[in-house]
Amino acid sequence: MTLTQPGLARPTCCRGAPGWQALRGSAPEPSLAALMRARPDARSLDADAETLALFLPLFERASASTIGPHALINQRGGYGPAQLAGRPPRGHGGRICLRLAAGQGETLVGTGAVPALRQPAALHLFDVAGELVHRAELAAPEDLAVLEAVTAQLGPRMAPLTAPLPEVPRRVPVPSLPAIRQARAGWWKTAPHQHLDALMADGGPRRAHCLPHLGGGAARRVDPRGLRAFAGHLARMALPFSRAVPRPGCLQTHAGPVELLSPEGTLLLLHSGPSLMALELSAVAACWRTRWADGGGCRTMLELYDAGGMCLALLGPDTAGCTAGRRAWERLAETLPG
Repeated sequence: MTLTQPGLARPTCCRGAPGWQALRGSAPEPSLAALMRARPDARSLDADAETLALFLPLFERASASTIGPHALINQRGGYGPAQLAGRPPRGHGGRICLRLAAGQGETLVGTGAVPALRQPAALHLFDVAGELVHRAELAAPEDLAVLEAVTAQLGPRMAPLTAPLPEVPRRVPVPSLPAIRQARAGWWKTAPHQHLDALMADGGPRRAHCLPHLGGGAARRVDPRGLRAFAGHLARMALPFSRAVPRPGCLQTHAGPVELLSPEGTLLLLHSGPSLMALELSAVAACWRTRWADGGGCRTMLELYDAGGMCLALLGPDTAGCTAGRRAWERLAETLPG
């Protein structure tokens, strides 16, 4: 199988999509098992997330999507420098910002283009449970040439994927008293990138169990029914802020003002330049205002969780923006009612 048959780039999240299922689309299969059934030509690659981080910045015209069951974020363009768990973030200059955690049982799979279905060549990253967490769609000739060279070096896994992984629901872990004590003792000593890494470790359930026990200074529960109005206020102010979708093993971020807010029922679409974030508001069971130690001050974040404790999205200040913008974000986030 060749992965570089020319195709047409078609981002998973496109303007005017009529609903959540349309946004997720028929192209990105939600699990490794589903992809294997739909695309028997899929090729497993001998690479982990660390290897992926090395060559993603070579792609200049990708459509990158981090996809969860109730939220996704997409951005078109080139990938920024490699961002790996355990290390402080690096500047990305407005390029696609993806943070990856290696060694978590991840699987990388390549598929070729299917022009008849308007599906471009793509790289799919699956977590240890076989769920899709990130996808890079590639159609530009220069990106296809890079993909051809990279996949020729990687080769297939020694053990090919011959049977679908069982699809089982994730279990919500039982609250761990030692974990809660550790979170309370170390919260204000934790760097911002370590908070991100904690979410990438399992997607959020362990952290969700700890938040109610941290105290109002560190974590305060707010009413998720105010999120739509909050997003609308941010859009009217044209206030730059960051939004991220975390998944087990990866987290994709974009920062900037919202140029267009498109509510479609309970689906909220936030357009910003080459990026689009989609959030299914009806799936947000809990919203926490958290404060993270950040240098000599604090960073106020909004963490959104579903009923199973999975973190759907993170909203926060634009850390690369001006001080006035960050302060405006802090004031607005603190006004959200409990």
